[in-house]
Amino acid sequence: MIAKRIRVCHLITSFWTGHGPSSGILAQVRGHETRDFEFSVWSLYPPPPALDPQNLLREAGLTYRVFPMGPSFLDVRVLWPLVLQLRAEKPDILHCHLVRANLYGRIAARLAGVKGVICSIRGIDGYRPFKRGWIMAHHSGLPGTFLPKQWWWAPWVAWGP
Repeated sequence: MIAKRIRVCHLITSFWTGHGPSSGILAQVRGHETRDFEFSVWSLYPPPPALDPQNLLREAGLTYRVFPMGPSFLDVRVLWPLVLQLRAEKPDILHCHLVRANLYGRIAARLAGVKGVICSIRGIDGYRPFKRGWIMAHHSGLPGTFLPKQWWWAPWVAWGP
């Protein structure tokens, strides 16, 4: 009997070739058995042309999608395309990386009915304390398990409802 593969979607603010968090996602994906998992990578912003990861991700067997987010932190136009894509792909887990992806990904996951949400808070240290407090306070009530940045390499520890 063939078991159902777990569908994991990685949502990141911007996926660039050679970028630290992007490299971490690629390492996670390569570290899992493809018979057990099906991965896709979504980016809220397009990368600079010289750092476009499409070929790299295609070689790794990953689906790659870029959403139309504007330069503003508060650009809700990206929310509905995210919800529609989550409903279409129906991932078991949405793993969000970096602040914007954590915010928009969790809202979209709630609206799309995604049960498993992981939020990696890598990159929040650069925000001034009042912004960090605002971001964390306004994320309460949304689905997701937070992993501190030191745990980016072990997302399987905390996935669940």
